[in-house]
Amino acid sequence: MKTPQKKKNAMKTFMKLYDKHLRGSISGWDRISFRGTIRWLANLAGMRSYLGYKNVLLKDFGDWAQEHTKRIRSACDQTAQSLNLERRYLQSASINKEDLARQIAREAKIDSGPICMFSVVEPSFSPTVCANQATQKLELTMRHRRCVWTYYYWKDEALGFGHLRLQTWLPFTVKGNINGREWLGRQLDN
Repeated sequence: MKTPQKKKNAMKTFMKLYDKHLRGSISGWDRISFRGTIRWLANLAGMRSYLGYKNVLLKDFGDWAQEHTKRIRSACDQTAQSLNLERRYLQSASINKEDLARQIAREAKIDSGPICMFSVVEPSFSPTVCANQATQKLELTMRHRRCVWTYYYWKDEALGFGHLRLQTWLPFTVKGNINGREWLGRQLDN
């Protein structure tokens, strides 16, 4: 894989070689990504403080967290249903979700607006309660684990194809992507 500097040098070389034949150049972003998380739930000190504030004992953490997950998944399903979106649970995280969403959009002839919602189990970094063998006590830790992520896909008239990815287990991270090439293409079309 080329580093950004090598790509930049290759572009300069190309421009020098073909300078007399070029009338201009266009540049843009490949993808525009954003991320949001409830920061005080994404670290141990903040999570401990919040659990204390809510009077949640470590022995009750699993049930408490699961109740929040159920509410979030239910809200996602209700939103998808209200938008009349196709909803699918994917059996594997290795399925190319973007290709599948594009296929659904083509088949449904969706040129603009919401396309579909997927749910799939994928890795996350989340708070978990574990027994400490040395101290014989329960401890709150941050660990890699698996949880259900919900994906919403859409086509925006100005921005093009994009998606939002929501972690349904603590700390409820949200990640989004907009395809920069499609955005540029739509600007050129206009």
